[in-house]
Amino acid sequence: MAEAFVKKNDYTLDVVDETTKTFSSYDNDLPLTHVSSLTRTFNFMAGHVTTVTRDLMFQSHAYEKGGSSAVATTSATQNFDELPSTAEVELMHSKLISLGGKPPALEAVLGGLNKKAPGLKPA
Repeated sequence: MAEAFVKKNDYTLDVVDETTKTFSSYDNDLPLTHVSSLTRTFNFMAGHVTTVTRDLMFQSHAYEKGGSSAVATTSATQNFDELPSTAEVELMHSKLISLGGKPPALEAVLGGLNKKAPGLKPA
């Protein structure tokens, strides 16, 4: 799947990327399926981005033959001023507006970031 942009509300945008792969297993009747997703949620009201990864490995109908499954999830939240550059924030802000969102003005979202974090690189 290609990257998808989902407007959650007027000030929040999800960027979702999901892939699915199927592998043969020791029992060809039960191939393994791996679903991996990466979601980045940009909340312009709160001024942060949350990254969530999910990995799911399973065998369809495995319960009939004693197969297995596994799930792994991680999440991390960063304030916009912790990011190495404002470029991604600016891009996602414009994407949310193009989807009909009404986030706070970019100047309000990024206001003073360069003053607070001298290492931050403006776009």
